[in-house]
Amino acid sequence: MKISRLAARDNFREVEEEWRWEFVFHVLTSIGIPEEELEECVPEDGNFLEIEPKHKISLRKHMKKRNVTIVDDHDGGIKIYVYVDELEEQIMVAEWKKCKFIYKKDIKEIDPNKRIYMEVQADIWTSFEDEDD
Repeated sequence: MKISRLAARDNFREVEEEWRWEFVFHVLTSIGIPEEELEECVPEDGNFLEIEPKHKISLRKHMKKRNVTIVDDHDGGIKIYVYVDELEEQIMVAEWKKCKFIYKKDIKEIDPNKRIYMEVQADIWTSFEDEDD
């Protein structure tokens, strides 16, 4: 499923990063991990842009306990796997593909700094997306 958000030219990477973390936490709560358990994995103000190593360490600890693996391809993509006892293997439950960025121009905008902006396009998949529709 392709989805998009609009961003200013000067912060589109931050929009992408925050959106990717929102996706990860949405998937984790959707597969049954309680939000209370994930609270220590994000900053107190909920700002995903301020995630520190201590939050990532806490997230790894919880994921190991739950047999969840988050694979970052270091190119903007993420895959999330869950170990299924009955199958004795990990299955992929979600994927976030590398975002695409498209320059947009609003000719009606008076302020030249706001005239050109970015559309951030994400291509996502979850095993439960049909249930959400």
